[in-house]
Amino acid sequence: LKSTYGQTLVAKWDTSGHSFVKSKTYQNNFKDVSSRAWYYPYVTAAYSYGLMDGIETNNSTDKQISAAQTITLAARLRKLYLTATAPRQQQSMVKAYSDYAISQGIISSLPSDMNAPLTRQEFASILAKALPSSALPSVNDVPDGSIPDVYKSDKGIYQLSGQGFSGNDDAGTFRPNAPITRAEVASVLVRMADPNTRILFSLD
Repeated sequence: LKSTYGQTLVAKWDTSGHSFVKSKTYQNNFKDVSSRAWYYPYVTAAYSYGLMDGIETNNSTDKQISAAQTITLAARLRKLYLTATAPRQQQSMVKAYSDYAISQGIISSLPSDMNAPLTRQEFASILAKALPSSALPSVNDVPDGSIPDVYKSDKGIYQLSGQGFSGNDDAGTFRPNAPITRAEVASVLVRMADPNTRILFSLD
């Protein structure tokens, strides 16, 4: 794990799951992803892990993520972790992933509008349940109430912050009500798949 203080922490998966493996090779698949963009390594890694495909020949990194897409990503993460395989392609992948997400307790029911774009807080609340807690050990000291723009009740955000997912600045601000883009989503997915990309910090 990377640390803002120059520390290194070696993390291992628990024995109940599988390490994520890059199963595809990125070969300039997305025409709209510049190699100079901050999100380039995350988008390419998310593609290589099989976690995130593009939209036709683009990744549409500036587009917001919908409820249906978030549920699909969360379900795919969990399936890959537990079985090392993703659900087979079907005509209605959203339904297959949604059913799986409900069966695994990632969500309790489907949102009323599956096409609605999600805020950063809504995205975090779903992704925080994508993997078992044993797969995402807490590595940061982030007491309840220490994130300046997040309520103590937003457990998903505090959980992810404690597990190595940093905020937007040194104070740890999260911008919970802001929209979340596909580029930002890619960075979260890669940090969930690769423990060495998580960030060590403290808000105590």
